[in-house]
Amino acid sequence: MSVGGGGISGKEAPSLSVPYRYIAAATIALAVFAALLPFEREALVGLFATPRTLFLVHLVTLGWITMTVVGASLQLVPVALQVPVASERLAGLVFYFLLPGLVLLLYGFRASQSGVLMAGGILVALAITLYLVLMVATMVASEVESLVATHVVVAFAYLLLNATLGVLLVFNRRYGFLGPGHIPSIGAHAALGLAGFFTTMTYGVGYKLMGMFTLAEDLINQRVAWTQLSVTGAGLLLIGGMTFTGGTRPLVAIALALVLLGSALFAWQAWNLYRRRRRRLPDIIYPFVLSAVVLWVVAVAIALTGALRADGADAWTWRVALWLGVFGWIGMMILGHMYKINTFLAWLHKYADLVGKAPVPKLESLYEPGLGKMGWGSTWQACSWWPQPWSPAPRRWRWPAASHWPGGWRCIS
Repeated sequence: MSVGGGGISGKEAPSLSVPYRYIAAATIALAVFAALLPFEREALVGLFATPRTLFLVHLVTLGWITMTVVGASLQLVPVALQVPVASERLAGLVFYFLLPGLVLLLYGFRASQSGVLMAGGILVALAITLYLVLMVATMVASEVESLVATHVVVAFAYLLLNATLGVLLVFNRRYGFLGPGHIPSIGAHAALGLAGFFTTMTYGVGYKLMGMFTLAEDLINQRVAWTQLSVTGAGLLLIGGMTFTGGTRPLVAIALALVLLGSALFAWQAWNLYRRRRRRLPDIIYPFVLSAVVLWVVAVAIALTGALRADGADAWTWRVALWLGVFGWIGMMILGHMYKINTFLAWLHKYADLVGKAPVPKLESLYEPGLGKMGWGSTWQACSWWPQPWSPAPRRWRWPAASHWPGGWRCIS
């Protein structure tokens, strides 16, 4: 089965109820975060290791991003690898461990209750383990070219490593066995989640999707793609190795420089595919994807700046890199691809049985391009204020004047 204008086949995908439950939960999490933003602005610009900030970070990363990635991967990975999901029952079961684990984890952060945190961390780790078992079993039957499959396998390895580290961190809040390595471990946890699982998965699936949407899949430079995976992996291994040692400034800088090189190579691939695309019709996904890769390069470059300057854990560079990575990179990619994924799911549900029997609409007709452009513009503007230099010791914050819109909160002494 193929979808006109979309280029995605749905015959290998699971039933609609499987991805829908994850995407619905992710949308609710994003809405909750948006509703909390006016009341939590100080947490956004404060030390990233505080309970309030960790609550917001995990609401976004686990509630929105991870739910979306898991739901979308259950739809897209079987399509990309051209094999059906190994077990739809297990795919649904993962959700019923992940959701209560997320709720307990968020409540534990909000209420500073280590016992609830540990329970939530165990449930989330169990859900991730079941998800990995499911996806590995699905991939075993795949014969797809190794570029996409290798990226997905590496991303799963980072996810397992990061989930293990996350459980250690929540248990450490009560037992303190990490000692002075707690803050470096939080930094490594954030880096391995953002630049490890999310980014590597996005790179791998992105090569497949960008090639399909541009009708230029054969123009992907395999040598550049493998180099990107290698240098990014080397940088992330350095970051993971420094989890308990804290690392030194030169090693942190080298690790981030390697990740930066990998992000630049992926950005080049995305731009090259867009420039040489064979499908010239307007598509809302292009501004989201191109903006995302630019902001990702900027985010890693800012983090590298912080490493070279030996900035402390409360420096503005780490906060800017974190939120630019979360919203500018992963957020933009998710929002852009959701126009394709959500409309594809809706198309599949309503029109799949009519193919060959009656005229069916194209994917692009199921969403309003003008609203998509507005969404891209507002997201881009929201991200644009994060790289502005901040005071290293902010005291209080205010909304910007109208002439500064959309600058965000400016520090005033």
